[in-house]
Amino acid sequence: MRALATVVAVLALAASARADWDVKRSPFDAHLVERYRALLRRDPDDAFAWKRLVALYRSYRTLDELERDLSARAARGDATDAIVWGHLARERGDLAEAATRYRGALDKRPGDLRAELDLADVALRLRRFDDAERA
Repeated sequence: MRALATVVAVLALAASARADWDVKRSPFDAHLVERYRALLRRDPDDAFAWKRLVALYRSYRTLDELERDLSARAARGDATDAIVWGHLARERGDLAEAATRYRGALDKRPGDLRAELDLADVALRLRRFDDAERA
């Protein structure tokens, strides 16, 4: 009787282990995404972290979802989150929107050098040389 209980327990364990291998896991690793976000909060100009974050969203989600995530973080976060949100607009080619987001970062932290440099870069790309000089 005891042997029968042992056999049943082993078979049940084997079935649950096999079932675990059948589980499909999402390649969109939330821990990895959060790691890249932490790197960008520390340094919004970290090109490696930015490219990897965008690549993850392009491959497994959408850039619109990244836009919503960054927008929410910028609304409740500090200037660094607003700068990263501006980077997305700049990457999408919407330079006017990027400038607006960088100005928002300056509203949160006046005199922020990164936001001022990004604003100057966008002004140069838009050929607004007076604005670039002021920034």
